[in-house]
Amino acid sequence: MKLVANTESDLWQRIDVGLPDHCWSYRTDLSSRGYGRFSIGGKRDYAHRFVYKICVGPILPGQVVDHVCHNSDLNCNGGPECEHRKCCNPYHMELKTSRGNLVASHRYPGNITVCSHGHEYTEENTYWRPDGKGRQCRQCIKRRSNPMWNRDAKEPGAHGCPGK
Repeated sequence: MKLVANTESDLWQRIDVGLPDHCWSYRTDLSSRGYGRFSIGGKRDYAHRFVYKICVGPILPGQVVDHVCHNSDLNCNGGPECEHRKCCNPYHMELKTSRGNLVASHRYPGNITVCSHGHEYTEENTYWRPDGKGRQCRQCIKRRSNPMWNRDAKEPGAHGCPGK
């Protein structure tokens, strides 16, 4: 039996094409990282990259296709379960360098505007580590140094308990 090569038409049949402002989800053959995979003419690549090449143009060496729909979804934590990785909507894609793709993410540390406890990173509330490896929230630093909140404290009042 002779194998039939996939075509552009086969690719589009695997994508839920919708309105320009909606994600167009790839339905089959996902990679372990959650991206759609496809082959045309013996060349295997991610489905969203094929769509970009077909609809927009070439992807030059050193460029990656960034899902801008993911960058704007502040509720998405990324990973293989990320719905945006399946998106094949060419209106949701931009070419960037790997670094540009990383920096555009809402999860990039420099783009995070509040600490994990919800305190805003302002000039007054941000402590920059001298080793250059990030920043810390001054309110959280102050809170951790308070024996009332210090988890290692042995006296009554540890963990916020008023004692006996």
